[in-house]
Amino acid sequence: MESQSLYAKVSKCEFRMTKILYLGHMISATGVQVHQEKIRAILDWPPPQNLTELRGFFGLCSYYRRFVKEFPQLGAPLTDLTKKGAFRWMGEAQQVYEKLKEVMSSCPVLALPYFNEPFVLECDASGIELNHSTSYHPQTDGQTEIVNKWIEGYLRNYVSGQQKAWVHWLYLGEYCYNTTYHISIGMTPFKALYGYDTPSFIDLAFDQSNVPKSHDMLQECQDILKALKENLQYA
Repeated sequence: MESQSLYAKVSKCEFRMTKILYLGHMISATGVQVHQEKIRAILDWPPPQNLTELRGFFGLCSYYRRFVKEFPQLGAPLTDLTKKGAFRWMGEAQQVYEKLKEVMSSCPVLALPYFNEPFVLECDASGIELNHSTSYHPQTDGQTEIVNKWIEGYLRNYVSGQQKAWVHWLYLGEYCYNTTYHISIGMTPFKALYGYDTPSFIDLAFDQSNVPKSHDMLQECQDILKALKENLQYA
């Protein structure tokens, strides 16, 4: 550490420990397990009386969702109650609430990954195998995490006024990502692939098409580009 000019604050260091608490997880030689104080908070949580209390309870449970098999399906009834005007604490919600407490009190210990073995993820939805990973998230590869994070930020910025039509903006997200300068490669992904800079958008010529559907599609693209430019200027 000294040779690399790295320093450690003694008050924040622990040595010769058999287990350590990190971000709400207890890590030891046997694996990773939930923090018992957090589980105690879940078990002591009273039945939610309003949406805020429900979000607090379900959010705490969701933090440890990787320890619970089929957590999204199990918690789906409570997720539905978080929708606008849907909060009604009825019998089904109470049953799910009690079931979550039960499963959270018996969470297994997750084994640590074997880093000397290759990571393989089989994605049922797309049939794609990812043979690379990061040490903190072995379920995905690092590049996928970066792209997903970027697309999430893109959607958050551009669909705030079109929340029911976000799917129509995805293709522009791909274009925007591929034409954004990347520090790691010193150019845009588009230029790295094709060898020249990205062509700029031009105004679409509506008079060249007599097909009504084509005209509507061109008009929609023009409106989207206009909104995109306004959002970029605002940002």
